[in-house]
Amino acid sequence: MATILGKKLMLFVKNEETYTSIAYATNHTFTTSASTVSVASKDDADVASGAGKWDAQDLDMFSWSISAENLFAYEGNGMTCDKVMELYLSGALLDVKFGLAQTSTTGAPEAGWEQAATTANVKMLSGQAYITSLDINASNDGRATMSITLTGKGAVKYE
Repeated sequence: MATILGKKLMLFVKNEETYTSIAYATNHTFTTSASTVSVASKDDADVASGAGKWDAQDLDMFSWSISAENLFAYEGNGMTCDKVMELYLSGALLDVKFGLAQTSTTGAPEAGWEQAATTANVKMLSGQAYITSLDINASNDGRATMSITLTGKGAVKYE
């Protein structure tokens, strides 16, 4: 069984013409969910079989989001916290991807991690999203961190 190390999956944000990572990433989470609507009616009631006591659901809407946690830094390989803050405050709709990063034997590339090429066996999640929350944590006993949540607008693609 070929499994993937978590450190190889990353968030990429389009910055001008290229997709790049946010510097000093420590965690990324892709989340998707679907809401449902009740389709039960009074006509479903059959007292003898117990019907009418149970709800019936159909899928309604899908949604998705990506969260990222990073060490807070003004400089670094990839998109810095300053740039992320600018994007958040501008309310910009961002092109984002979530998937495998290119392999490097020397650590993070100067311009930040870039996405691996997609193949039949290597796919990428992609879509458009807004930064809907940005938290900066400055605890007394560790490094400052930044956490963001990007909420998808429209469908996410898996290709």
